[in-house]
Amino acid sequence: MKRQILLIVVMLTASIHLQAQLRDKRVSLIPRIGVNIADLKHVYGSAAGSGAAETAPLETKMKAGLLIGCDLEIELARPLLMDIGLYYSQQGCNFKDGRKAAQVDYLNIPVLLGVQPVEGLIIKAGLQPGFNLTDKNIDKATVSKITLGIPVGVSYEYKHVVLDARYVIGTSLIKADADPVVNQVASITLGYRFSLGKMKDERPKTKYYMPASDGNY
Repeated sequence: MKRQILLIVVMLTASIHLQAQLRDKRVSLIPRIGVNIADLKHVYGSAAGSGAAETAPLETKMKAGLLIGCDLEIELARPLLMDIGLYYSQQGCNFKDGRKAAQVDYLNIPVLLGVQPVEGLIIKAGLQPGFNLTDKNIDKATVSKITLGIPVGVSYEYKHVVLDARYVIGTSLIKADADPVVNQVASITLGYRFSLGKMKDERPKTKYYMPASDGNY
């Protein structure tokens, strides 16, 4: 947990420092809505209705959920850019034995760096801290309040409409034991780009004055 919090602090500090360097860069807001296909690995529990101790691994399968939020996209030196997002994400998993699906929802804050090899196409990767909002039909003691993942993805834009596909590699533990429960999430979203213009450098500009010459050097 301490390591997770340290990583998040480092990310936020780096973002603040980077913002100070991003004067006169193009900025866009991209609201997005889409669907998650999520799963949990290494979930343990008793056989449905047996009342036995929850020590056996459960077979899980993918579960669909809502993903909604937006990205703030900032142009760096071409062809590089940065995305900072804020998303409500429904995750969890279904169980093959018929028990109720595990519903584990997060507020995710992805921070990604992207490269645009050709016009309209962006390939991106970064880090994503997530803050647990809901945990239903799963042992609450196994759910961490903070998780961390590595999102990788690709997006394509046509006339301001942006189709985005991502996969989040779960590196953070939900359950801190020998076989940790790990989030696995793939998502597809559709968004629309709104240009916010350029970030302005509002720092006072220093003026330099040349003394009048009297003709003597």
